Amino acid sequence: MSRFLVEFWPALLPLSLYVVWLTLLRKEKTRQKLTSGPLFWTILSSALLIAACLLYWSGHQTTLHRGTYVPPTYKPGGRITPGGVAPQVP
Repeated sequence: MSRFLVEFWPALLPLSLYVVWLTLLRKEKTRQKLTSGPLFWTILSSALLIAACLLYWSGHQTTLHRGTYVPPTYKPGGRITPGGVAPQVP
């Protein structure tokens, strides 16, 4: 559950604010169309937050394995050599 919250907080934060706004609107018993509320701005702010997070994560990703990927090989007789990351030679 915590991983879900960490990954999707940019969308959950504005949507939770929208739910709070709807709750307050219904308590006041105001007769308004739901489309006249902040739904557009909620969706727009969610999209902008997600885009900002993706840009941040794309620039700050680190790889733990430095080297070249070697795929598994299939040898005669049904023997399989496992793949992996070959260390980079300096």
